[in-house]
Amino acid sequence: MLATRSWPGNVRELRNVLERAAVFADGVVPIGGLEELPIEESVVARPAPVKAQGSDELVLPERLFAGDYKSGKREIVTCFERDYFARLVTRHGDNISAIAREADVARDLVRRLLAKHGLRDE
Repeated sequence: MLATRSWPGNVRELRNVLERAAVFADGVVPIGGLEELPIEESVVARPAPVKAQGSDELVLPERLFAGDYKSGKREIVTCFERDYFARLVTRHGDNISAIAREADVARDLVRRLLAKHGLRDE
């Protein structure tokens, strides 16, 4: 199934899909389970957190609450950073200034976060 996709984001997109599968799986992810990931939409689409039906409340994977506070928070922030900046890279390519303007952050921070999350070849 993985070999049949076009992977417009190349290795970066494939890596992100596999990371999402590992992060949000409750145990072993069967290959058939990857078909449910919305990979055609973008490299950052993910099934969780999602809004509960009829609510503005986000539903987070239960395993985030099994560990300590700092670990759960770090994982959520890391996922948000990666997804947020991956979307900006999709829109602006390698234009650091445009990404920084849209995110309203310093260009140095953008460079660090893109490198941290493997969203830019350094």
